[in-house]
Amino acid sequence: MRIQTFCFSALTLLLLTSCGAPAGRIMEDDEGDLVGGNRAGSATYDLIVKGATQELLQKYTDQVLSGSRPTGLNVAFAGIENRQSEELGEWRDELNEIIDTGINSFGGFNTVSQRYVGAALRETGLMPDDLFLPAKRRKFFEVLEIQAGNPVKALIFAKLTGGQQSQGDVRQRRYRLTLDMVDSETGANIKADKDIRKEYR
Repeated sequence: MRIQTFCFSALTLLLLTSCGAPAGRIMEDDEGDLVGGNRAGSATYDLIVKGATQELLQKYTDQVLSGSRPTGLNVAFAGIENRQSEELGEWRDELNEIIDTGINSFGGFNTVSQRYVGAALRETGLMPDDLFLPAKRRKFFEVLEIQAGNPVKALIFAKLTGGQQSQGDVRQRRYRLTLDMVDSETGANIKADKDIRKEYR
């Protein structure tokens, strides 16, 4: 009788533990990303990153190259700067990779490895904002090209901004990604951005 009672108790405990445990599954390729209940989430970031990247490179192709596709044009991506209240955390590296991949996938553009970019910044003792100054930008490119081995035509900056407003129990937040492409020789720049509004309840 004691053995039966023990087995029943153990089985009950096992069932209760199984019911309360978190469950996971592999999502199918055609399933949409989760929107996220209190932060931006992958659905939001994917939309603004892909939109801004495509618009920037298309503008460069149309305005600078008169519609001709570039061939092996090297650009350096300086990484994303977060200027909104939500912390990026692990999203920072993910967004950097998505932008880097988006540039390389556009056709005719090649990104210098971000490891080279980071090493050149450390070597020169510069911050990304310093690269808007012509003398400091030339110094950076000189070091970067020695490391990367190829001339770099332009530098791409990314900045994430946002703002929010509330009405009753509804909160609306805007997420905006701005990309800025600066010519390494002339300093001329082209900008593109993409924003998305998200509602929280």
